[in-house]
Amino acid sequence: MVTRASTPSNEPKGELWWSLKPVVRAGLPEGPETNPIDRFLNAELRKRGLKAVGPADKISLLRRVYAAIVIDMSSHLNDINLAFLDASDAIIEIVTYDSTTIHNTVAMADTFRSIGYPASKVRYLVNRADSAGGIDPQDLERALGRVPEHQVQSDGRLVIQSNNEGVPFVLASPEAQISKDVMRIAGELLNAGRVTAMAGRS
Repeated sequence: MVTRASTPSNEPKGELWWSLKPVVRAGLPEGPETNPIDRFLNAELRKRGLKAVGPADKISLLRRVYAAIVIDMSSHLNDINLAFLDASDAIIEIVTYDSTTIHNTVAMADTFRSIGYPASKVRYLVNRADSAGGIDPQDLERALGRVPEHQVQSDGRLVIQSNNEGVPFVLASPEAQISKDVMRIAGELLNAGRVTAMAGRS
């Protein structure tokens, strides 16, 4: 005698499948939200004792898209600039062999210390590093309290030509020393950013 193995029945037992039930409009839960979706979501969050995270700020959104964000700021410190500085992983102070610029850079460094920024957050870039203008590089180091991390050679002719033609000099003349300096500094900053990000996750 041959028997056939029993198979589970696909017929619903006791109630219909959800897909066979008529569509019924659910009532909106109580809440201040005008958007029905937001009201449903927030009602469930309130039931669980949770709170939704507010909208992301522009810097946070940009961080999700780009490996690095460069913000060119004025030397004037206002609330907006301070907010950018607080959110930055690194601050690059550009200094030249000019007594006024050095004085302003030292004053800014004192301000950063009073705010509470760690010394590792501030990096110095010497622009036109091959044009000392009579100032001893060691005097600059003493004024800053350390050796500047980055240097860019001078090439006024190439910079002006690039500005006039609307082509970045790193693309127009990648073999020029100023282009190599900028590309090297960009790589160093990207690596420093990766180290900071890894330290933040540890």
